[in-house]
Amino acid sequence: PPPPPPSASPSPPPPPSPPPPSAPSPSPPPPSPPPPLPPPSPPVTPPAPPPPTRVVSSSEELRLAVEDVTASRIVLTPGTYAFDTSADCTSSFNGIATLTEEGQHSALCIFRGLVLEAQVPGTAVIDARGASAGPGGRRAIFIDFGRTNTLGRSPYTSSTRDTVELIGLKITGGYLPSSQSDAAVDLGLANGAGIKIHHIQGDVILRRCEIYGNAANDTGSVGGGIAIAPSWNVHSNAFCNRPGSRTSCVPSTVALVDCTARDNIAALGGGVYTMADGLSLSRSSISNCVATSSGGGLYSASGRTTLSNGTLVHGCAAPEGRALSLKGEVAYALPAPTGRWLPNGRCEIFRAACTYHPKYQAAQQSACLAHRDDCSLTLEPRAEWYCQAPTFVQPCNWDDARGGDPSLLGQRLYELPASPVEQDFPFACAAGLLGSDDPDEQSSSACAGPCPAG
Repeated sequence: PPPPPPSASPSPPPPPSPPPPSAPSPSPPPPSPPPPLPPPSPPVTPPAPPPPTRVVSSSEELRLAVEDVTASRIVLTPGTYAFDTSADCTSSFNGIATLTEEGQHSALCIFRGLVLEAQVPGTAVIDARGASAGPGGRRAIFIDFGRTNTLGRSPYTSSTRDTVELIGLKITGGYLPSSQSDAAVDLGLANGAGIKIHHIQGDVILRRCEIYGNAANDTGSVGGGIAIAPSWNVHSNAFCNRPGSRTSCVPSTVALVDCTARDNIAALGGGVYTMADGLSLSRSSISNCVATSSGGGLYSASGRTTLSNGTLVHGCAAPEGRALSLKGEVAYALPAPTGRWLPNGRCEIFRAACTYHPKYQAAQQSACLAHRDDCSLTLEPRAEWYCQAPTFVQPCNWDDARGGDPSLLGQRLYELPASPVEQDFPFACAAGLLGSDDPDEQSSSACAGPCPAG
């Protein structure tokens, strides 16, 4: 058989296709910007350092600390701080020969904001030893601060409201003799044997203090324990805020809290004599004080005085006004001491009647009637209450534009008439009647009713 045809030689494989050109590598993304830095933390404000405190243990250290304007708080260790004739502050205070004329014959003079505090309440005694001080005598403490005029020649001046606090002190030994000249009496040198608070511009606060055994013996004297002269804004027509004056005056207050004034004597106001814009006594007592003329416990010559929270005036003596003699405004805010009573009523704003038209102004009339109680206790009521204007006659002096005290609104209050009070005040419940500390049972001489059997 014929041979098979030669097999065709296989065709060579096609050359490999060149690889497709590779796409260019994408360029790496630009680096992300760094995150913004957090805002810097505000600097930490260190706590304010405590006010500079000076601890004293003698009358000389005390007087020097009072003179040192860098000492805003002075702590008295237990003991008696007795002053002799060489310690009269009008001749030694910062080397100034004469300060205010009214401040002569004083053991301590305070002319700036200051805290004077007993380390242990009731253990630091400031003894003026006035009876051994010579013909002018000596009071214990004279306070006169915050003035920017030149009338008083005070070494310290201030145009802001300052505060003086006396805490836990016993103040005694003030003695102002009866042989004062007419000029001395006119200057007030016979006034305030214990403490004289004179023309302040700010606040004076006494806490847990005892003012006792002080005597202002002149027939024209005032304030055996404490005498408070009018503050500068009382004299606004003469000194305060007038064009060209350097005197900028602010309201001033004096407060006694948990204090006792006892066994003091003066012609007017054996315990306390006040002409202050605002004097308040809370949880305090005036006892066994004597006035040779009027106001055995308290003499209010002008301004406004508020007694409150169990304050009691008792055991005092005077030819007129054994307890109180009143020419200024005096009010008592209950509660009274247990077993005492006062006629009283709620201090509120008497407003005119709601008289909106019942048909065309029904919403206003309804709101006015619904908010009568709110309106009676609010000086600046909301417009939607439709409160009416205050009436002319009011049950208490809440109007600060008239020297009143808005904080009295809502309190049970007795406004005293301007006449002497001969009985202990508040009045004692009669024998056989049950006393109470509830103001609701202190509103009449019936007190809480008859004592239970037995």
